[in-house]
Amino acid sequence: RNTGIKASKGEYIGFLDDDDEWLPEKLEKQVEVLQRSANDVGVIYSACYFVSGRNNTVLTKTVPFYRGYLYRDLLRRNIFPIPTPLIKKDCFIKAGFFDETLPSCQDWDMWIRISKYYKFDFVPNVLAKTYVHEKQISTNLNAKIVARERLIDKYREDLRKNPAILTFLLRRLGVLCCLSNNSKKALSYFLRSLKLIPIQKGCYAHILLTLLAPKLHNKYLRKNYLSTLDGITLFY
Repeated sequence: RNTGIKASKGEYIGFLDDDDEWLPEKLEKQVEVLQRSANDVGVIYSACYFVSGRNNTVLTKTVPFYRGYLYRDLLRRNIFPIPTPLIKKDCFIKAGFFDETLPSCQDWDMWIRISKYYKFDFVPNVLAKTYVHEKQISTNLNAKIVARERLIDKYREDLRKNPAILTFLLRRLGVLCCLSNNSKKALSYFLRSLKLIPIQKGCYAHILLTLLAPKLHNKYLRKNYLSTLDGITLFY
């Protein structure tokens, strides 16, 4: 992706991985929106189908909701998959390139940095498809944990100013560590989360279950905290 950005000569950048697909009208609709938008709008994203890599059936779709300055929203979570946005090349000149040290969440990190300088908008139509299969980075739990740890460290100054977001991210890391059967690490994240905001019923429950019934807890987390599409578990 970074090589492509540096080599590009156009005004706009889009990303199409070999396991994703753009619909025919994608660029036309997004260019129209960008061209009539204010100069501070840098990214136009869209709805997206998640499609089975086995039989090409549509499994679910994302629905765009967020627009404007989204820095706080993006600190909390990624809000669109990488085949959907069309981005002004100036965004990368201002925010830099993808962080190649991250084992996962590189796109999420990129959107966070762009959102410091530019507004986001969307086209409500489905303009891209992302295919679900077992070789996706989203299926790699350990990579997801390491990447989230690095993102918390990377944005620690801003997260300290937003304790509710940091609390959520630490609790989420605790959940992922439980799913990786690392109870000790999970407990440390749950306790860090509680230290920031002590009144969290769910977090106390996570701690008790991690200590007293880890297998039952793991089963509960897999049922309630994971996305499973086409029999494939995706970690977020």
